[in-house]
Amino acid sequence: YAEAVAKFGDHDPAAGRKLFQDAKAKYGSKDALGWNLSWARYLELTHDPQAAETWTSIANANPKNLQVQQMILQMQSVQSDRDLIAKTIERLKALTGQDALTWKLAQARLTLTGKPTDQDLAQISIQLKQIIAQAGDLAEPYALLGECYDRLGNLDQAVSQLQTAIQKDPKNVSMAIYYAGLLQ
Repeated sequence: YAEAVAKFGDHDPAAGRKLFQDAKAKYGSKDALGWNLSWARYLELTHDPQAAETWTSIANANPKNLQVQQMILQMQSVQSDRDLIAKTIERLKALTGQDALTWKLAQARLTLTGKPTDQDLAQISIQLKQIIAQAGDLAEPYALLGECYDRLGNLDQAVSQLQTAIQKDPKNVSMAIYYAGLLQ
C-alpha cells in the first residue's frame, strides 16, 4: 500500500495501481478484508471513479463489521449515495445501540444534505441538543444545530451555535466559512 501511495505521490497513479494489484494477487488471500480496505483507500486517495462502487461492495459484504461501517461514513466518494449512507446508519444503529452518537450525527448530516422539512429540522434539532448534552466537547453537533437554526430562519441561534462550534474546533475551515456567510 505504501509503495502504491508513493507512486501516486510521484504522479503515477497507474503504476501505483499496478503495484497494489500485483501485491494483492500474490498475498491477498491471507487477509481479504484488509486488502479490500487498503484497495478502497487507494482508490479513494487517487479519486478513482471505482472508489464508491468498491466501498459499497465492502459495506454490503460486511454489514456487521463496525469498523467498516464507520469508515463508509468518512469516505467522500460515497457521500452522494444517500441509500448507502442510510443503510450504513441503520447498520451502525443496530451494532452500537439506540444511544450511540456516531449514527445520530450521521443521521443529522444525512438529513441536512437533503431537502428537510421544517418538521425534519425541528426533530434533528432536538436530537442534536441531546447529543450536545451527552458530548458537549464535540464541535460538529453545534455546527449542525447552527445549520438547522439557519434553515429554520433563526439567525441569532445559528450564529451562536456556529460560534461555539468554532471555539471547539478553531481549525475547521468549513465551519468558519459557513459562519462568515451567516454574518453577511
